[in-house]
Amino acid sequence: MRRNPNTARIAVALSAVTLSTVALTVAAFPIPASASTTLVNCQGTDTVTYTPAITDTPRRLRVSMRGDYRCQSRAGDITGVRLAIDGGGVFDCDGGRFRGTIVADWDNGQQSTMSGGSAVNLRGDHGTVVSGQGRVDDGLFAGSRIERVVVVGYQGPGCAKAGASTASAVATLRVTSG
Repeated sequence: MRRNPNTARIAVALSAVTLSTVALTVAAFPIPASASTTLVNCQGTDTVTYTPAITDTPRRLRVSMRGDYRCQSRAGDITGVRLAIDGGGVFDCDGGRFRGTIVADWDNGQQSTMSGGSAVNLRGDHGTVVSGQGRVDDGLFAGSRIERVVVVGYQGPGCAKAGASTASAVATLRVTSG
């Protein structure tokens, strides 16, 4: 079988046209940079109160969390925050679903009110891991998104028998633009 000497030239020309088309397409429709920027990132501890006590039977509970956090802000003007979180959901010793409101008292004298979407509770090796998202509804960072991850201390077998009305938690809070 005899090879056409123009085949290589045609392949190179088609490759050049394809690369030019891709380059023009990328130039015309650039891939946007990350849509969000971290405005403040905080880590701290919460004290969690369940009313009535959480047990191995799923039921509706009120949940209250209070915590102090150390923060790093993009502008450098925030180094801490005190959070008060109140809400509720259906829980048992292995987790549940939560909706709540967060009031953040920033150490720069400003305040934010945030609302959480449905938080998802996942059973982890060291306790219940709660991850949630929401929005800043009012005050500092209004319109921004929030992400929160909380690791609640392991309730142990006592939770199922006697119930648990309080727990400690290690948590993060991230506020992002967009």
